[in-house]
Amino acid sequence: MVLWLEAELAVGAPDGFLAGARRTAVDPKPIRRQAEALLSGRNSRRRGWSDDVPAVDEDGVAALIDKARPFLEAGDGRNALAILEPVTEALVPAWLEQADWDETLHEFFPVLGQLIAEAVLMSDLAPGERDDLMARLDVWQGELDGYGLDDHLQIAIDALEQGWDEIGLADVMAGRGRTWPLSGQGDWIMERLTEARLRVLDIGGRAEEFLNLARAAGRHGDHAAMLVRLARVAEAAAYARKQFRSAEEVLLLSQVLKEAGQIDEALELAEWGLTLKAEEDRPYGIVGLARWLRDCAAALARREPALTAAGAAFEHSLSLDDFRAAETLAGPEWTAMRARLLAKLAAAKHAHDRTEIFLNEGRIDEAVRSVDVENVLRNPSNTVLMRLAEAAHASHPDWVIDVCERMAVNVMDSGQAGFYELAAQWLEKAVLAYDAAGRFDDWIERIDKLIEKHRRKHKLKPLLQALRPGA
Repeated sequence: MVLWLEAELAVGAPDGFLAGARRTAVDPKPIRRQAEALLSGRNSRRRGWSDDVPAVDEDGVAALIDKARPFLEAGDGRNALAILEPVTEALVPAWLEQADWDETLHEFFPVLGQLIAEAVLMSDLAPGERDDLMARLDVWQGELDGYGLDDHLQIAIDALEQGWDEIGLADVMAGRGRTWPLSGQGDWIMERLTEARLRVLDIGGRAEEFLNLARAAGRHGDHAAMLVRLARVAEAAAYARKQFRSAEEVLLLSQVLKEAGQIDEALELAEWGLTLKAEEDRPYGIVGLARWLRDCAAALARREPALTAAGAAFEHSLSLDDFRAAETLAGPEWTAMRARLLAKLAAAKHAHDRTEIFLNEGRIDEAVRSVDVENVLRNPSNTVLMRLAEAAHASHPDWVIDVCERMAVNVMDSGQAGFYELAAQWLEKAVLAYDAAGRFDDWIERIDKLIEKHRRKHKLKPLLQALRPGA
């Protein structure tokens, strides 16, 4: 508690929202002491899994790091560094001691690297201060490299080394360059550094430079979102239609437009986004956009876009939830829409909810054909298949007998006593099918064999005997 109080007093809060507004510097010493206490487990209420492993208070570490964010938002990089540096200095040796069993503590390093980069880019550090911090970061990163955390702090090192003086950057921010980086290719560290630069330009109110850099770097979503914030809505929509290639980008900008009160533009852009081609390995981009448009338009009583989106959501997800959502919205138009959606479901190569949808819709033939029997046998608790077996016992008795007996046999032969009642339930469905097929004598013969085979299983035998007529 004392260390937290010292840290709180040291940090205080920015005295405004302009860079340099704070009149006193943050004292890094209490921050360092608090970080060490949190990383040693001294302030944690939790107990470690071993007496040799300290119960690091990761929530506390995250809260301490977050104390730098208000300073960053105020453009006060120097005071943000006074928090981020001592936390990093304490974290590196603490993590090295726990590297062999750490699961999540290492995730703080890329966060710290990103925030330090932002702080450096908005600070007027003297050359000596810059060199000193770069040297320390190099040492820390070198220690992390030995344990596989390559480049986690490299963004901060690059921000110190390159700053705003990288060749060609000034021309790009002035609108005289079309591509960034100049080579046209960049790695993930370059992308993170560009993100940090954009954040600093945004915080500093340098909107045109932000727009130029975002456009040149191919960060089209950031560019369009800034246009919305500048009330250049028509320009943002036109830019999106020209540059966006993914539904994810469209969704994010549509949400920004909606939050800005531009409802019509948000819905129109989202509808356009549904026309983008979904990538086969990433169909859920379209699904997310369609669900957002469906729910948003429905809430605003915009029936036409809501129905369009509802159909698109199901056609790309083929999920039961999206099918039901479409039914709820369609009303009198459901008959025609239902036929179209079911045809799409039948033609799909893969659909997790296919059997359940067909079953719910009374399409028993299609439901039976949709079952991959060899695969479903692995799951004796498959309630959808059990419902289908009951519904199909009269129309597809042989199929039901085969599936139910195989499901029950798998359970009984494996000796899983906890599932014996489930095995009996499968056999109950088989009885219905035997009866519907006029093969009741075959069932008596079959159950007698099962009773004899499992006579030594005291929990199973009475369940089987109860299934024999006349028992």
